[in-house]
Amino acid sequence: MGYVRRIYPGVTVEEVISTILERVVEDTSEFKDDKFGAYALKLYLILGYLIHYGVLILVK
Repeated sequence: MGYVRRIYPGVTVEEVISTILERVVEDTSEFKDDKFGAYALKLYLILGYLIHYGVLILVK
């Protein structure tokens, strides 16, 4: 959330997901098997809930 609020306010969900996934790969290593898809789905769900409950607001 710090990425969205402080660094790039108004970014799209896809930009946030790709940035988080890039950072995770840099910090650890490449994902194995289906873990990449599961992690991406988890991120989409978390961002969806944050947007739904008003913690994050999408602005065009």
